[in-house]
Amino acid sequence: MENMSIRSRLAKEDAGKQEEQLSGAVQSLLVAGGTLSVTSRNLQ
Repeated sequence: MENMSIRSRLAKEDAGKQEEQLSGAVQSLLVAGGTLSVTSRNLQ
């Protein structure tokens, strides 16, 4: 039972880290998309 509790805690921590990484990646994509939009408008 204790083993299951440890695995559950580790899985929760791992999920939290992955969520942070995904959030950072999404934020980067939003910034890049905004930059592309501005650049595209400037080229027209």
